Amino acid sequence: MNGFYKYFRVAIGKGIMLIGTSTIADTLE
Repeated sequence: MNGFYKYFRVAIGKGIMLIGTSTIADTLE
């Protein structure tokens, strides 16, 4: 269960990072 939570947290972090980078790209355009 702990390993699953860790993986879930990493997935959420990557998702936030991906959304953040795409938002920055939209702002630069």
